[in-house]
Amino acid sequence: TGEMMQRVRELEGELSTKHLAMVDVSMRALQLEGDLEAIQSCNQSEVAQLRAQATSLRRQLEENRAEAADSAGAAQRDLRGAKSALRQQGAAMEAEVMALKAAVSQLEAEGEA
Repeated sequence: TGEMMQRVRELEGELSTKHLAMVDVSMRALQLEGDLEAIQSCNQSEVAQLRAQATSLRRQLEENRAEAADSAGAAQRDLRGAKSALRQQGAAMEAEVMALKAAVSQLEAEGEA
């Protein structure tokens, strides 16, 4: 149960890290687009280079988004599996407690008889 909870925390951390990376790439792409507008009067080769960088960053952003979506889906499936396993373990423990209580009650009844 502790291992599963640790795994859940790890998966949540991975999701957070991937989300932050996606936001970082997005912000950088927006910054480059702003830079492009600010230097329209610059040398055409510099503008072409910045456009290529922006295009590359957009492509990277889309790849990161797809990867983050895949990771999020996998993490959600893992979380559901971990929650299900925890519920099953809880039910098994509850059944064991009930059996132990019944045994104690039986022993007490035998002791009184």
